[in-house]
Amino acid sequence: MRRRRWTLLGFLALTIIPSVTHAVTVQLGHSATISCHVNCSTVTWWSKGIEVFQIFQIFEFSEGKCTVAPEFKDRTECSEEKIRGGDVSLTITSVVYNDQGWYYCSCDGKDQCDRRIDVVPTSLSTSAGSKAMLPCYAETDKQTVDSSAFVLWEKDEQQVLKLENGKISYGFGFEQRATVSTESYKKGRRTRIPKHNLSSCLSSSVCSL
Repeated sequence: MRRRRWTLLGFLALTIIPSVTHAVTVQLGHSATISCHVNCSTVTWWSKGIEVFQIFQIFEFSEGKCTVAPEFKDRTECSEEKIRGGDVSLTITSVVYNDQGWYYCSCDGKDQCDRRIDVVPTSLSTSAGSKAMLPCYAETDKQTVDSSAFVLWEKDEQQVLKLENGKISYGFGFEQRATVSTESYKKGRRTRIPKHNLSSCLSSSVCSL
């Protein structure tokens, strides 16, 4: 299994993304719109996965009917009125980190409006001794099964929390003080939530994926 390693100190560096033509930049949790105006009778929006030749359907409009993928239900609009008027733009609300990537529209079988969405994570703001969410973001396979998710949080090279084979194990002294969810993993986010000694955790925490 290929695992990647990110340090919290390098978190801000991860948000600096090279300039991409036609990219749409959006803050985590906000809405992103890829403008697309073409006349089509059949429209399908696709998202390119992190693996080569991997694509995911977002929604399809065909014969007057809209079909939206489960992970985008209630987060995107498929309007027959707009589509028939030539506006096939894609809007994704409540953006999660894993929404980052390339998108394109198939208009009557012809690819149109190839765009990239870049997601900028929110910053951490809290005080010592309080409960906090330490962010760790990376693009993950949206279709990963729970048993395949892997997350390892460490502090000073000592395990804090590990999610593997669908089970969570804790390092000494961190029982009932930290958590991570497989649902967050599929959204491209893994988090640890310490309740005490926050100031000493911020500078030395490491997330392995």
